[in-house]
Amino acid sequence: MVSYGYLRKELDLLQKLCGLYDAVMRKIKGYFGILWIDVDIERINAELLEFQNSKSMMRRHWDRITDLTAHQFEVESNTFTLQNILKAPLLKYKTI
Repeated sequence: MVSYGYLRKELDLLQKLCGLYDAVMRKIKGYFGILWIDVDIERINAELLEFQNSKSMMRRHWDRITDLTAHQFEVESNTFTLQNILKAPLLKYKTI
């Protein structure tokens, strides 16, 4: 039987993941309204690299997300992209 403390910890981690997902989605939607002449590719690249290299997204965290969602993330693959994250069914596990 799963303890209340364990379940609370899992739900807290999932809530943090959903918050991160929401932040990324808001950032992406913010790019849609930028005029082409105002696009700062270097800034966008810097933001994506910051997210990718964030210590908060270490391998063990990706493994935990995989365990919780049953969705495989190949983060160490050379072809892993932001699209792979966005296609994952993360909202299905979001708590309100």
